[in-house]
Amino acid sequence: MLILIVNMKLNYIPLLVILLITVVFISGCVSQEPSTKEPTTQPSEAPETTPQQTQPQQVTCNKPYILVGTSCCLDQNDNSICDGDETPKCTTNWKCSSWSDCSQTGIQTRTCTDENNCGVTTNKPTESQTCTPPSKSWHTVTTLTSSTSKKTDTFNIKGEKWKFTWSCDKANDYDGMNIAVYEQGSSSYTEFLFMQKCPQTEETTFVYAGAGDYYFDISIANVNSWTIKVEDWY
Repeated sequence: MLILIVNMKLNYIPLLVILLITVVFISGCVSQEPSTKEPTTQPSEAPETTPQQTQPQQVTCNKPYILVGTSCCLDQNDNSICDGDETPKCTTNWKCSSWSDCSQTGIQTRTCTDENNCGVTTNKPTESQTCTPPSKSWHTVTTLTSSTSKKTDTFNIKGEKWKFTWSCDKANDYDGMNIAVYEQGSSSYTEFLFMQKCPQTEETTFVYAGAGDYYFDISIANVNSWTIKVEDWY
């Protein structure tokens, strides 16, 4: 009986050896296969940082300064525009002449000029105004005297009519005097007295040519001297 048991054990030994070798081989193969599994541990990430926001500095501007952007600028005339950004302004400086005499139509005038030459009429004073015309009367303009033939200096007439009073001192009874009146710039006479004898007293001639500048062209013969007085009606 014992011999049978021993024989049976001996018969199983080769089988056990083969089984052991198979297990070892399989274990070696399994241990040599690379792992395809992803690591379960996630890499640590740096924590996100929120950038620190800087609050703008509060700027306060006191008059006469105003706030423009983030700074102050001067605004002395309080028009909400920086003085440095404004176009320089020209300030007029008007100077006027004296008023003229009141005309017969009731108007007097003057001339006003801007000494700063700003090129504008801002605040320009009036250059004409109504007035009360004076009562018309005769006004002496000039008195002309000579002993020769000549053209006289010009004289100015303001009114709508004027007159001249003339006289002469004859040398003999063959005396004669031509008196021609011309307006300046004209070649045609306005009034003409031909070969007048020297009068015993003064003689007067009226001229209705109106305002302007006039002169006399005098020609004499056998006359020692002559005199002409000019008067204007205004």
